[in-house]
Amino acid sequence: MDTFNGNHFNLDIDLIFLVLIPHIEATIRYKIKECITAVHQEHGHTITKRKAYLGRKRAFEIVYAVDGFSHCRPLISIDDTHVYGKYDIKLLIAVTVDANGQIFPLAFAICANESQETWTLFLNHLKEHVVKQRSGVCLISDRHGGILSSVENLPTWQELYAYHRYCVRHFKVNF
Repeated sequence: MDTFNGNHFNLDIDLIFLVLIPHIEATIRYKIKECITAVHQEHGHTITKRKAYLGRKRAFEIVYAVDGFSHCRPLISIDDTHVYGKYDIKLLIAVTVDANGQIFPLAFAICANESQETWTLFLNHLKEHVVKQRSGVCLISDRHGGILSSVENLPTWQELYAYHRYCVRHFKVNF
């Protein structure tokens, strides 16, 4: 069979990810080279690494419900907690409420300390990978200085795109 340079017009991302879904379900560590081989065995054409990467990414999103926030209420609650043990670290977490009223975890990060830098990085990744283009999202948090300054300095979390409000429980405890 002929080998194409990866630009075959019928081998788009939508077709590639359909081929890769069973492989991604079988093993989470499915390499780009294996993706190229799977598509070649299925369709007889060699695709580029970029197409293989994008197809694997889409298959991963489908299999592991990475796009779950699009089906939830436009409300995100963020907070941190201390992780006790050998190391003094913090766990940053973002959750929402799904259509059934259940808590739906969106993202977490482990960091050395809670600061403006860590919250800025966390909120940037949350916007880029979870919220994406959705607007009108309400962000609920406590009044930690790192969160406040991060939200204040990030244009993607400003009004019209998102709304920042304070958690009533934290608000009550601080008085």
